[in-house]
Amino acid sequence: MLSRRKKVLFGLVTMAFVLGAMEFALRILLLAAHKDLDGIRKSYANVLDSNSRGHSAYVTDHPYLPHLPRASSQLISSYDYPLGGRIERRLNINSLGFRGPELQPRDARTFRVACLGGSTVEGCLSDPWQWPGLVGENLARLYPDRRVEVINAGVSNYASTDTLLRFVLQVLPLRPDCVVVYDGVNDLFALGADEVKNDFSHIRKRLPCTPTVFDYCPRWFERSALFVCVRRVASDLWLHRTNNLVMLTLRDFMRSDPSSTSGREIFRRNLMNLAFLCRGYGIRMVVCTFNQYTFDAQGNVVPNPQLEQKRAALNGIVRQVARETGADLLELENALPADRRHYLDGAHFTRVGEEQVARLVSAKIRAMYGPKLQSSAREVPSE
Repeated sequence: MLSRRKKVLFGLVTMAFVLGAMEFALRILLLAAHKDLDGIRKSYANVLDSNSRGHSAYVTDHPYLPHLPRASSQLISSYDYPLGGRIERRLNINSLGFRGPELQPRDARTFRVACLGGSTVEGCLSDPWQWPGLVGENLARLYPDRRVEVINAGVSNYASTDTLLRFVLQVLPLRPDCVVVYDGVNDLFALGADEVKNDFSHIRKRLPCTPTVFDYCPRWFERSALFVCVRRVASDLWLHRTNNLVMLTLRDFMRSDPSSTSGREIFRRNLMNLAFLCRGYGIRMVVCTFNQYTFDAQGNVVPNPQLEQKRAALNGIVRQVARETGADLLELENALPADRRHYLDGAHFTRVGEEQVARLVSAKIRAMYGPKLQSSAREVPSE
């Protein structure tokens, strides 16, 4: 009979052997699958930053906005889309907190476009597959004598109130010549919800800053592929946190009253304020109608009268604002085929979709400015 001490020692040796074998096998699998272990580490850090006790490493707090992309950071995340499957995205945030390259000091050759909205503007694919950046490439080819800069000011979960505030606080001081607004998808969640508030606090709440068991593990655990992968899987299954806030659940969204006008008025007022600010500073503004569909597992559009009624109401407001303020209108509603070739889900674009939106936006700007670009932005106090 083995003594108790020998049994414990035998168990520890066996456990070490099993863990070592699992570590070795997992590293072989990662190598065969061309998976970067450091990317998995960063992907977890973007979901939950161990050093900040429950805050995201990707977004940072702001006194007037729900959250902002963390300046000079790299986002690595993955998500399962109904039509696109599991997609990993890698994107770079510049020192001003915008997705994309650094901006150069403005001079006489600069033509600057700012794109505003939520995740459908920020983009759900890796660089360079985001339509604002592709618009920049298209315009650079169209106007080789100008230095074209396109600011991707889209942020996931942003609704029209957030878009307006970010424009005032962070985009306007950069003196854009043209602003493209693709907003409304996230406003659908507020339309008809109970006790609507202008700041959208009725559909948001802060996530608790509660550390997990992984936050108490020694730092040298980071060297283990087994630990890194188990932690990443656990974050997908149980944490479900990609930033410091949550919005209405789908159940709440479907329960809200589509005939309520309170959410519509907030959306209209925010777009009107954007248009008036742009006109006051001599900035051309393009307002875009938007798409939102319901697909089945095969990628076919499923009739959803409540969703269609809400989308039609907000797109009607977009057209009304364009008429009343003189803003340029770009009809993107139904401009792309409603299929899995263009959409990852009901709203976000595939590579083909991003390219198509970029072509339509670029053509609109070309039609507005013609073959010769003229800077239009007046002086705006810089930060």
